[in-house]
Amino acid sequence: MAEVTKPVKQFITLNDRNTVRADTIVRVYVQSDYLMVQTEDGEIHQADGLYGKSVWHAKSALLEQIEAALANRSQD
Repeated sequence: MAEVTKPVKQFITLNDRNTVRADTIVRVYVQSDYLMVQTEDGEIHQADGLYGKSVWHAKSALLEQIEAALANRSQD
């Protein structure tokens, strides 16, 4: 009998080339007009602004998405 698995909802898409696991993100910050994300391995990625109209709205939307993914993970 096949094992049923739940869909993974813990990945965050930063841009069309980068997706990271929510639990590896250690920092989200704005540098100039760019939204940046740092992961626990020290890598820094640029989020491309698909999250909102301004970089500040994008940061808020990204943080909400990260929080939701982490909350979902803890409930599994």
